[in-house]
Amino acid sequence: MKLKNIFLRSQNLLINPTSEFSVIAEEQPEQSAVTKNFTLPMSLLVALFALLGSAFSNITLPINSFLYVIINAVIVFFMILTHTYLSGKAISLLGRNISPEDRPSVYYALSAYAQLPFFLVLAIIKLLPSLIFLIVLGFYSALLFHTGCGSLTGIPRGKRIQFTLLSVLIMVTSFILCSELYTLLYAEIIEQFSTFVAY
Repeated sequence: MKLKNIFLRSQNLLINPTSEFSVIAEEQPEQSAVTKNFTLPMSLLVALFALLGSAFSNITLPINSFLYVIINAVIVFFMILTHTYLSGKAISLLGRNISPEDRPSVYYALSAYAQLPFFLVLAIIKLLPSLIFLIVLGFYSALLFHTGCGSLTGIPRGKRIQFTLLSVLIMVTSFILCSELYTLLYAEIIEQFSTFVAY
């Protein structure tokens, strides 16, 4: 998907989600296509903003410290990818238990696209950590998820709120777990690198 198409899709999801999810439903999205055309660009965006934010805050440090900044950006990139994959798979399992006739890729697409507000807010926070309070805007993802649920899935109307709440819980839990695991990985990499440099 071209950059212009990604921008238009993101704009439409934020402004007119009902119509955009109907368009997505007509596309019959596959997991690989969603990953290539949406998840990867969003992961790159958050990682880029993390790189810029870390570079600005460490501008006075020695040049070799910028290796840590680059490592951090790579870690953020893979953290977003992993979180999106795991949460999408878990939500697919949950959705298939409620509506077995739906394809797993439908739930994966719903999970990924609905997290757009969260990804955008996270990117801003990575760039300007002082704006951490904006994280509450990320919960607009819950509304997007509920809206898309009606267009993309066969979840009965009476179960959509419950499904949305459980899915949001899955997404939040997945993000926290991935953040913690990748934070530990980052600390281990930095420790090993520091030890290597010391020798």
